[in-house]
Amino acid sequence: MPLPPKHENRRELFAADQRDQRELAEIDLTRVAVVIPVLIVQDNFVSSFLTVPWLAKLFRDLMRMKNLRRNVFWTSLLVLHVEDVENLSAYTEAGNFSLSKCLLYASKKGDPGPCKLFAFADILREFLESAGITKVPQNEFDKKFAEILNKVTFRFFNREFEP
Repeated sequence: MPLPPKHENRRELFAADQRDQRELAEIDLTRVAVVIPVLIVQDNFVSSFLTVPWLAKLFRDLMRMKNLRRNVFWTSLLVLHVEDVENLSAYTEAGNFSLSKCLLYASKKGDPGPCKLFAFADILREFLESAGITKVPQNEFDKKFAEILNKVTFRFFNREFEP
């Protein structure tokens, strides 16, 4: 089986040259003006203050080597732990929350560096305050945990759990 031409191996979604552009089925990318790159990780070390600045710089350096459309703005790389994604999911499901606005707000902090360290959880807290969202929605884990506490306290003390 012959290898595809070298040209096919370098296809990019936002390549400057249309011949190098890769297409996504049923998604029109022509109106995209801003791309917010997000890396979701499970390991706490990967989302730590030690590695996030290195990952952001590496991403930025690699993006500079690409020949991409000039009308598309690439924000800073956001590295989110899966717990951050679960929190975002809970707010999104509860309504009155814009995931795109939150991620754009976070990306405006810029690339982290030696004198500019921040955690996504802190940025989320800032965004929620600026958007006037105070109530933390209860996720499924919290509901299940509350049910278990109620069952246990009812069994031992014949009443529901009181926080």
